[in-house]
Amino acid sequence: MRQRSVGVACRRDGVTEGHGGRAADAVKECLKLIDAHEDDEIWKRAGSGLHTTSSKRVFLSSMKFARTFSLPDKRELHGFGFTPKVDLALPEGDYVVVAYKAVSGNVVSTERVVMQREDDAWKLIGYHVNKNGQTSIK
Repeated sequence: MRQRSVGVACRRDGVTEGHGGRAADAVKECLKLIDAHEDDEIWKRAGSGLHTTSSKRVFLSSMKFARTFSLPDKRELHGFGFTPKVDLALPEGDYVVVAYKAVSGNVVSTERVVMQREDDAWKLIGYHVNKNGQTSIK
């Protein structure tokens, strides 16, 4: 099983739903950009955390690699949770982790999206893909 992490950020302004609704909308928006190969736009929207820990070249390479077993035909929500801490290297704050079961052809993967609330917007700080051992879902 291989895991690939990519940190990116997407802003979600003007959303009037509650805390969870705004986070869910931001996750969907970021996944649309990822699926559409809008890597330059994702990088442009990236938060300062990504820009200080990675270069654009490394980010673009990571996204290309992640797509080798991602970009699903079907994506099902698998889990959604808020937490004040997601990594030792990051400060405490408002984070949400969203997991999806993703199906691409006959390959099943788990996608995990990690968002941080920053400047009154949810910014994607992690995109992880795990290729599962299963070969199909119906």
